[in-house]
Amino acid sequence: DGVVDFALDARQFKKQYAHVYYYRLNRLRPVAGKRALKLWPGVPLVKNTLEVLAGDECIVVGTLYKRMKLKPSVLKEYAKERAIQPMPTTRDFTSDDDALALEDEHGRLPLVA
Repeated sequence: DGVVDFALDARQFKKQYAHVYYYRLNRLRPVAGKRALKLWPGVPLVKNTLEVLAGDECIVVGTLYKRMKLKPSVLKEYAKERAIQPMPTTRDFTSDDDALALEDEHGRLPLVA
């Protein structure tokens, strides 16, 4: 009949998605860099986060990353399944300790106001 049943036998904790984010970043980097140079002429475009110097104005292209202290963690979920440590339940994953960063394949730059 062409219908395939879909069932998960066990939860998988091995899957990572970093390669997807870096592929997307590398595809968008040239386009975003050109647009940024048009918006801010005279401001240098650096290749990656490693080239950013404190106090210098520059353009760097990356992915926004939000560090969320209360965000569910695969390691915490794994521990919960193994009854290693009980996890507190919450509906709000934001806190005053959250922080934004610009990320690329070389590192993260904290974004501050």
